[in-house]
Amino acid sequence: MLSDFVRYALPLAGTLMIACALTSLVSGAYLLLFNLRRSHQVLRHPYLDQYPWEKLTLPSKPVCCWIIFCA
Repeated sequence: MLSDFVRYALPLAGTLMIACALTSLVSGAYLLLFNLRRSHQVLRHPYLDQYPWEKLTLPSKPVCCWIIFCA
């Protein structure tokens, strides 16, 4: 009985995983090729105005991420 379930569920799970991977690849390629800068401007977090990312040193970047995502 379980083998019948696995025989139908496993191909469905694999197909779903491949569909999700292809969707994320197409979305990522679209962002990289066409709209990355505009997306960053729209989704920019307000704390990045106080802490400009380019001016931060490498050791303080994880601290800034912690402040932004936990606030």
